Formats: sequence, C-alpha cells, structure tokens
Amino acid sequence: MSRTVVKTGVSLPRKLVEDLDSIIKKLGLPSRSHAVAEAVLRYVADYSWLLEKEGEVAGAIGVLYEHDRPNIAPRLTSIQHEFLDIIKSSIHMHLDEHRCLELILVHGRLNKVKELVKKLESIPGILITKNIIVKL
Repeated sequence: MSRTVVKTGVSLPRKLVEDLDSIIKKLGLPSRSHAVAEAVLRYVADYSWLLEKEGEVAGAIGVLYEHDRPNIAPRLTSIQHEFLDIIKSSIHMHLDEHRCLELILVHGRLNKVKELVKKLESIPGILITKNIIVKL
C-alpha cells in the first residue's frame, strides 16, 4: 500500500464493528484502520476484474447453494455445460444435509466468465458466490 494516507469516515452497523474488533484482537492486528484498509484492498482485488472490458482471465468461482431446492442441481449442471469452453474443472462438496459447495475452475475470455457468473448468481437457491479471478 501507498505511504500516503487519506483519512475517511465509514458508518457501520454496531454488530459488524464488534465482530471486526474481535477479529482484530484475535489476529493481533495493529488497528481498526489497518483491518479496514486490508478489507478494502481485498474488495478492490475481488471486484476490479468486473470493470475490465476484454481480455483473458483465469480463476475459481465458488457457489454455495441449498441442494434441496427444486431443480437447482440440474440447473447448475446445465449452465456448466453451456460454458464447456471456459470451465476447466469443477469440484462438488456436500457440506451438510441441505447445503453443497461447488468450486468451478475457469480460464478464458473475460466476457464469457462474466456471463457464467451472472447466470450462476441468477439461480434461486444460490446462497452466495465468491469469485477469485485474475486477468492474464
């Protein structure tokens, strides 16, 4: 990070600040500012690829979902079959009686990866997606 610092204010829910302070203490971080700066840095890294217009990317898309929702597994499979040109591998894990985690490894054109993420996020029953994508 740059040595030049800009002071800013952020309003957060009390519970979130309490959780943050607890993590800061347990990890031995130097300050709340340090933790927030690190979180913002990670946020920028996580989402900056979405601002790109073109290029080649690679990475992983994590999909947490409720497997007992009607048609969710067939829909996930169908969507993955639409993107065989960019999906290099996938791993499926049963977390408990109701939830599964799918990890999809991708490599290809940026716009195709964006399209895949958008389709996955539109499926009812998807709890969260987490993308780790890097521009090549």
